[in-house]
Amino acid sequence: VSRNTVVTTGSSSNYGLVLSSNVTNSTLADNLVTTTGTGANNIGVAMVTNVSRNIVIRNIVTTSGTANNYGFRIESDSVNNTVENNSITTAGTAGSNYGIQSLASVRNLIASNTISTNGTSDNYGILLEQGADHTLVLNNTVRTNGTGGNNLGITLQSVVNNITLSANTIATDGTTDNYGI
Repeated sequence: VSRNTVVTTGSSSNYGLVLSSNVTNSTLADNLVTTTGTGANNIGVAMVTNVSRNIVIRNIVTTSGTANNYGFRIESDSVNNTVENNSITTAGTAGSNYGIQSLASVRNLIASNTISTNGTSDNYGILLEQGADHTLVLNNTVRTNGTGGNNLGITLQSVVNNITLSANTIATDGTTDNYGI
């Protein structure tokens, strides 16, 4: 899947590109993806349910809405995927906006991405949650901004094991409790 312009709009739960249910060995490259909604849960690229050995490279992904907007969402046993050299911008008029979230997915590479998140509070550049084990996070540039607090660059949350974080550049901005890592 390459060189496409994908624009989705609606009230909420808009998805740009979705790899789901046992998609393997695919490449998503050089796409322009924009998801916007007047509500929450707008997702640029979703990789869910046994998605493995895929390469997602050189895409420009922009999401916006109220809250819970995701540039990339990797979850549900998605294994050995590469997310590299993408430009990711998530913005919301409320909080909880995510550049990249990985949950219950192992052995993924997140490298050389430029990530910017904006909203009120609880904005995450890269969030690795329970079961995102053996993930490599390398050479990313992450900026999180919020008009409130809890804007986090790279976060390891719940139980994650064997994570490598190296050579990332992180800037966070907000009122209180803003963390790089």
